[in-house]
Amino acid sequence: MYGVSTYQLDAVTERDAALRIQSVHRGHLARKRRNAGERAARNIQRIYRGWRARKEVQELKVRDAEDMAWQKAQRRRQQRLQRREEEIAVLRGVAAGQVQKWEEQRERDAAITLQSNWRRKKEFEQIRSYAASRVAAARVLQKWYRKRTLSRQRKQNSHAPEQRKAADTGTSTTTVGEDLLKLDRTRTMELKGRIKFNVQKHMQYCVEAPSSEEVQRTSAQCREMLSRHYQLRTINSQRADEHQRLRDASTTAASREAFWQNKQLDHIPRAAKASDFPLPAGQRLAQAKSAHARDLKEAKLQSKWWKSALVGSVFV
Repeated sequence: MYGVSTYQLDAVTERDAALRIQSVHRGHLARKRRNAGERAARNIQRIYRGWRARKEVQELKVRDAEDMAWQKAQRRRQQRLQRREEEIAVLRGVAAGQVQKWEEQRERDAAITLQSNWRRKKEFEQIRSYAASRVAAARVLQKWYRKRTLSRQRKQNSHAPEQRKAADTGTSTTTVGEDLLKLDRTRTMELKGRIKFNVQKHMQYCVEAPSSEEVQRTSAQCREMLSRHYQLRTINSQRADEHQRLRDASTTAASREAFWQNKQLDHIPRAAKASDFPLPAGQRLAQAKSAHARDLKEAKLQSKWWKSALVGSVFV
């Protein structure tokens, strides 16, 4: 170019180069943004298509399950209808008498089941009431026995000074009591008669004013017989107390046995038929009784309360 300086030519060339570079760079950025948008769109579409496919599969599963349930119900209904039609056909072909016998048998079986359950219920109620009555009776016996023991102890405490006085004077009844253990009822009546006779004789002597030696001798005989009679009554009372303690011990054992039997009734198994649990009889009953007696004896010998009952203590 004529008339243009080299500096101007260089400036034009640089401007054109800058414009070209900028246009190329802007095109590159535009293509890069377009590619990123396309990739994002493809990812969004891919995720959406996967979610929609999974949802459709789940809906298909639910629809298939509903269809299968409906088909199963239809098959069952068809089977019931078919079975009912077959039963109707069989009943139509069977005589009326046989149908009546069949119905009577069903009613009889149902009645037997109801009666067995009812009898079982009543038997259990009776067993529970019997055990409760035994426990109540044992409690009453123990109550009265405690009252009697307390009153006897009070009487013994009231007579304690007299007993100590007799021990101090040497009139103990130990050796005489051992001899009186051999006396029977006839001997007791004879002793009472002799006491009465000697008392009357003593009164007669006192009225007739005999010598003092005869009066003293008769008085000594009366006092001796009265003492022996009192000792005999004391020993008989001790015998009765010993028998009463044994009876109370047996009553206590019976009450404990009734209590545990009543406790075990809560664990009785239940069943639709009472015949499934028959009561023991014959040899089974004898074996059960012998085993029960053996176990009870062993428990008595090993327990502390039975030993205390044997020595005369009161079971509380």
